[in-house]
Amino acid sequence: FWLNELYSPWVSFGNMAVRFLQAKKEGPDSLRVFINTALAETWEEGESTVEDFTLSGRREQYGPEIPANAVILTAGVDIQVDRIEVEVDAWGVGEESWGLEHKILTGDPVRQQVWKDLDEYLMRLWKHELGPSFPISGIAIDTGYLSKQCYAFVKPRESRRIYGYPQKVFAIKGHGDPLKPFLNRASKNNLAKVNLFTLGVNTAKDTLHGRFHIKEPGPGYVHHTFTFDEEYFNQVTNE
Repeated sequence: FWLNELYSPWVSFGNMAVRFLQAKKEGPDSLRVFINTALAETWEEGESTVEDFTLSGRREQYGPEIPANAVILTAGVDIQVDRIEVEVDAWGVGEESWGLEHKILTGDPVRQQVWKDLDEYLMRLWKHELGPSFPISGIAIDTGYLSKQCYAFVKPRESRRIYGYPQKVFAIKGHGDPLKPFLNRASKNNLAKVNLFTLGVNTAKDTLHGRFHIKEPGPGYVHHTFTFDEEYFNQVTNE
């Protein structure tokens, strides 16, 4: 059950007011969490939308090296009927991010070859603008389609080292509950006994939507380079 904290005898109105003002000060992400958890209400973005041409129009010239202000790499992996898609992002202070590459690996995921291609891609080193090279640190694989094959890939790679650097591969699955937090505790309640993390997809979309509206580089800003094509922006702004 979800209940507004105003009904709680253990939470004062004054305390809620302070937390509300602090959340507003910290920005949309913190305010959304307060609305979802303290008020037990869904987060509404109002009438604002993000147009694909707005995002594609602010693409920048950087890469293939990791930008100087970024310190860690992550990747998101989506399984489709005839391909595997991978997006690699670099992250800096305040979760400012730089999209490095949107890679499409063609092949039937029921067969092994495209998974071998994926593993080879995830093990590559990426050069940093300031000199060093390092691999992707965290990889999230959506297991909603072909779960068995996804689990088989994730299981031996949940925690490994690439050229001496730690790399973790996570199994994820989306959940449509509008009040569900973005990231939830992992469960091993699956045949492969992998750590399966449930993601609140509505919360994730709200977060991304809010960040697309940030107009100046800094905390939360999402950078894209020219390697991301028009079709990518059409899909990412579709909802």
